[in-house]
Amino acid sequence: MAGRFVYHEPQLAYSDLISPEDGEKSHLFSWKDAEPGSQIHFKIETEGRRDMTDVHVATSQAQLIGSNFLGKFTSGSLPLNRKREIWMKTLVEPKRDPHSVRVYITGFELPK
Repeated sequence: MAGRFVYHEPQLAYSDLISPEDGEKSHLFSWKDAEPGSQIHFKIETEGRRDMTDVHVATSQAQLIGSNFLGKFTSGSLPLNRKREIWMKTLVEPKRDPHSVRVYITGFELPK
């Protein structure tokens, strides 16, 4: 039976300091609180000006290859893979100072 779980407080899944020197950097983290196949809901927070940092989140590194960074993602959902891995790719404008980016899990839905 499928169920939906919403956290009272968003749960920090990943945090890192990023800078322009990182280029298009990929970050790998996992979320063990949900079963594989669950649809997880997330939000992304960055320090300072959001328009100078692009963040994409996916369930495989292959999905991030060639991503064009045209959108400014701040939240979304995705299905959790078997390994419960989540990939994040960041791109920072050249004139931006190093700053933190955080991914929070706000809830999830169990697979049917």
